Amino acid sequence: MEQDKILFIVNPVAGGGKALKVWTKNIYPILENKKISFDYLFTQKPYDGFNLAMEGIKKGYKKLVSVGGDGTVNEIVNAIMSQDIIDPIEISVGSIGSGSGNDWGKSVGIPANYEEAVSNLRKDNFILQDVGKVSYIQTGVEKTRYFVNVAGMGFDAEVTYKANKSKKKIVWQAFLFFKFIKHFNFLQGSLC
Repeated sequence: MEQDKILFIVNPVAGGGKALKVWTKNIYPILENKKISFDYLFTQKPYDGFNLAMEGIKKGYKKLVSVGGDGTVNEIVNAIMSQDIIDPIEISVGSIGSGSGNDWGKSVGIPANYEEAVSNLRKDNFILQDVGKVSYIQTGVEKTRYFVNVAGMGFDAEVTYKANKSKKKIVWQAFLFFKFIKHFNFLQGSLC
């Protein structure tokens, strides 16, 4: 594998299927046109981003780019920080936001324009970012997760958990958020 080859991890269901459309109609053709050396893999289920990133790192990839949302970025970051094959500081993470939020990409200045985002992949303008680590107990087992964007617990975690479990997540996402806020409104009075 050549040194600068990029591994794209595409979450085809991110953004209600938007990521797949963005990949096939925008990103892939731009990469081909600009003759950028790359490989790509599609996630098929939750935590595949982690597994595919880990697989890529084992094969020597040092440039990993998410085509999806913040969840895909989070899975890639967790793979990078959990492995001991390549020093994490030697691995670059990028994102071409096509999920429902894309907050991480916005916070680090990745352009929303796909042509510009792909062009940035050729530049060596990297930022060094802090990575948070949280340890917690889930069903009696101690676990560790890493984050680069935001970590939430309590109310945040409950809302996210319930929204993610919804079968009609994308269509009802805003409704679900407000539904869960209404459900937990009693907390506001007791915390104020």
